[in-house]
Amino acid sequence: MDPKTTVAFDFGRRTFRGGPLPLELFLFGTPGQNRFVSLWEDICRGAVGAVVVIDTARLAESFNAVSFFEATGLPFLVALNRFDGTHHYPAGEVRDALGLAPDVPVISCDARDADQVASVRGCPRCGGPHRRSDRRSPP
Repeated sequence: MDPKTTVAFDFGRRTFRGGPLPLELFLFGTPGQNRFVSLWEDICRGAVGAVVVIDTARLAESFNAVSFFEATGLPFLVALNRFDGTHHYPAGEVRDALGLAPDVPVISCDARDADQVASVRGCPRCGGPHRRSDRRSPP
């Protein structure tokens, strides 16, 4: 088995206080392979938004996840997983390569850092459904 392959389902929960009511953020991490689409469908039931974490070194592997969320109409954003020792493509290049609509937010974070992952909680405010435009090959 490839030592870099994700074979687990991850779950995390963060509570944000400071507003009129505490905000509970439930984070579900799933592998990106097509064989997990039924799991994505179950997790999305009742969700208010999604974050598609993309490894820019393996951009081609993210097309299926992006297409899935475009098809569901669930608001989503793309988080570029950035960490030391990797090439950092500009967000605009990644947006163009994935054929993302202009209203799909593209942010950067280090998925290993819980605070950075939690900072993407603005996803429910990212607007209406995002549809696929013309796809191009990865940068």
